[in-house]
Amino acid sequence: EVPIVFHEKYITSGYRPPGQPWRFYALSLFARHNEIANVWTHLLGTLLVLARVGKIPELAATRADIASWPFFLLALSGAAYMALSTVAHLFHSRSELAHYGFFFLDYVGVALYQYGSAVGHYFYCAGPGGFAFLRDDVYLPTTWMLAWLSCAGCCFANLCFRMPHSLGRKLFKVLPCAVAYVVVISPIAHRLVTSSPNHDPAFVFHVAQVAFFLLSAVFFTFPLPEQLKPGRFNVLGHSHQIFHVLLSLCTITQIEAVHLDFLKRHNGRNHSDVEVRWALMSFGALAGLSIATAALCTLQMRKQLANKDK
Repeated sequence: EVPIVFHEKYITSGYRPPGQPWRFYALSLFARHNEIANVWTHLLGTLLVLARVGKIPELAATRADIASWPFFLLALSGAAYMALSTVAHLFHSRSELAHYGFFFLDYVGVALYQYGSAVGHYFYCAGPGGFAFLRDDVYLPTTWMLAWLSCAGCCFANLCFRMPHSLGRKLFKVLPCAVAYVVVISPIAHRLVTSSPNHDPAFVFHVAQVAFFLLSAVFFTFPLPEQLKPGRFNVLGHSHQIFHVLLSLCTITQIEAVHLDFLKRHNGRNHSDVEVRWALMSFGALAGLSIATAALCTLQMRKQLANKDK
């Protein structure tokens, strides 16, 4: 028996007991439980991203070149969201407060990755008129605000809808992220519609990143296949694990695509050093605001849990 906050729909066993020492949860990295694949998929994804970026020879020679900084920012944000997800899934079972606190940090990673993706798309991937329904000078400010709203919306959902499977909680998590994705991906969507794969070496990787993300959204939204056979996929094969795998593949193919665009310098030389520095400073501001949001929500949750126990 574990508190309802830890329950996942149609997952009937494999939960780790709360109230154990931190060491117990750290060592559960090598144990059998229903979070094990969630932990390892994003842990391996983090390592793959870092290893791939470290093996790109062109970047080793251009780290001092400010034009390469947006690529490093994208890679850092991709590794960060998977690392924070790994930590959250590994340690959240210790207590209700730990559950909420670690997943609030997970949502910080979501915001950073959204904006890191937007920065990469803006500096390397967008062609002329490639921002569809947005002017290019409002693309980054808009994606910045939407990234923070995604973090805040997910935190708010957990604060205000305590039942883990309520419709309100799902909507407050899915809708801000969906709107943010539509805006972030708009330069890529425009390019896929208007360019030819025969003259665009990154084309297939951009198609792959979009396909993997859309598939991941399906498995995040719908509890398949565990809904079809409750208890069958308790440890391996349930929807959140599939979501993790697809999202990791999305990030890896995205980095490959943006790397090719970096080499070709799609639009990259048209941006000033000042513009790059502003993008990096705004990323730092987003990180600070998102962390502050997560911290305030954790404090508020602590008060709610303390009042519940009285």
